[in-house]
Amino acid sequence: MSISLENIFRYSEDDLNNYIKLSDDNNIYPTIEEKRYMVVYYLNKEGRLSPQDIEIIGNQSFQNIIINSTSYEDFLQKMDDDNLLSTFDNLEELMDLWGIQRFSEALKVNKTLEELYLSNINIGSEGMKYLSEGLKVNKTLTQLDLDSNNIGDEGIKYLSEALKVNKSLEVLDLSQNNIGDEGMKYLSEALKVNKSLVKLNLSFNNIEAEGIKYLSEVLKVNNTLTKLELYSNNIGDEGMKYLSEAL
Repeated sequence: MSISLENIFRYSEDDLNNYIKLSDDNNIYPTIEEKRYMVVYYLNKEGRLSPQDIEIIGNQSFQNIIINSTSYEDFLQKMDDDNLLSTFDNLEELMDLWGIQRFSEALKVNKTLEELYLSNINIGSEGMKYLSEGLKVNKTLTQLDLDSNNIGDEGIKYLSEALKVNKSLEVLDLSQNNIGDEGMKYLSEALKVNKSLVKLNLSFNNIEAEGIKYLSEVLKVNNTLTKLELYSNNIGDEGMKYLSEAL
């Protein structure tokens, strides 16, 4: 069995699942290209591809682009050069995730990167899951900007696990990420043990008094965090009381 863009839609879901199982049993793994085609297949099965998208998938130019792209940026540039970028509805989300996975792997081995700016690229909670794996291992990154990435409480849960073991990160921007009180609970648990973070930006999120209560308990014991930004959150008088008692 060989999977390509020409034949991917001829197979049933059982066919693909059996192919993956057979490959695993024999230690023969699908190629990167085959994995990408499978993702396109499942996106279509979930109804996330429009008829126009399907038509573009069969486009020879698109097939060459997805096979030959070496990075997310390279993919976007090739799509733009062939006037396909503005017409495809859902593939950018797929390639975003693919790019984050590849980048996370690079973070695990990189020994020189100190500052990383990833604002407004729609990482989401799933992307944060992959990125956090890289942060757990990386030993050089000191500044990370994740502003406006819709990380949410679930994404903060993954990030918090990384912060518990990361010993190099000093500046972290999490502004405009739909973080609520549940996310603050996860983050606060991480800050109780993290000894490197000195500046944290949590502005323009959905943090209320309960989230500030979690954070305030941390501030009583954390001796490294020196700058905390919380503007444009709905912390109210009760939240301010918790903060005042901690400072």
